[in-house]
Amino acid sequence: MDNKIAIISFCMGNVPYWIDFFLKSCAFNEKVDWFLFTDNPIKGHYNSNIKIVNTSLNEIGELISGKINLKINIKHPYKLCEFRPAFGLAFGDYLQKYDYWGYCDIDLIFGDIFSFLEEVIKMEYHIISPHKNFIHGHLCLLKNIPEVNNLFRLSQNYKEIFSSERLHIFDEQFNQEGIKLDDDETISNQVLLRINNYVRYKKSMNFMSKMKFIGNIFKKFRIKGNYYLNDFNQIANHLEKQKKIKIYRKTLYECDVMKAINNKGYWKIKWRNGKLTNEQSKELLYFHFQLSKYRRRFSINNNINDNNSFTFESIVV
Repeated sequence: MDNKIAIISFCMGNVPYWIDFFLKSCAFNEKVDWFLFTDNPIKGHYNSNIKIVNTSLNEIGELISGKINLKINIKHPYKLCEFRPAFGLAFGDYLQKYDYWGYCDIDLIFGDIFSFLEEVIKMEYHIISPHKNFIHGHLCLLKNIPEVNNLFRLSQNYKEIFSSERLHIFDEQFNQEGIKLDDDETISNQVLLRINNYVRYKKSMNFMSKMKFIGNIFKKFRIKGNYYLNDFNQIANHLEKQKKIKIYRKTLYECDVMKAINNKGYWKIKWRNGKLTNEQSKELLYFHFQLSKYRRRFSINNNINDNNSFTFESIVV
């Protein structure tokens, strides 16, 4: 029986030191086909559900340009994140046989996807989000139909965003000024700053929520985004409110950013034979080590005598 879900990811430039663990967790999800586009050789032997596509950034840019009928010029791999909601069209030739397609980051370790989402997929939601109130760029599944594949076109300014050399975070939350994509170090610093600002914001909101009266005032006068549909989240939320699409929303993962907000940064995950658990032995859909990868603040412990078991653990300094 052919797999009905395909997930697209990229590894452009230097191959990260954790890539084998990411791919191993993908390979154990045998009901999902994974397309990894890369301009560097990926060594190793993986299950047939791992599809390594050797290409270049320029070739990907030309492919996307042709499929969405818009001239773009991708100069840095990070800009690829911008186009994620358009992947249903851009990579349509790869996705024809699938009921759902998705995208994901590679700084993830997956657990058993179908143990969480098999019944959800049968209910034919248009969008499946593993967060209760947000569509994240690090994982999203979309129904492979023209109406969903073209949702990105509802943004009033997607052409300007896609044509810009800056990263405007269209797949998550629109950044009008955009992140300048000069070099990896600059990008890392800007992303870290954005994450740290978010951590501080959430901690302040958590504190305010404990002071109910003040918290309500703070919430009432908090600056809200404008009405325009700038990014994919705004598009999805708008259509969901109009009952034109169905979105599944439930937080099924953990990440080191959450840990930084709620638990002083410590985290530990164990992957064994396709199952992923946290430090409290709670099973997870996946774990995202977004913050730790920049700071190199986690260790990988691989059981030499067991190829199907490894542990990631943060190093809190």
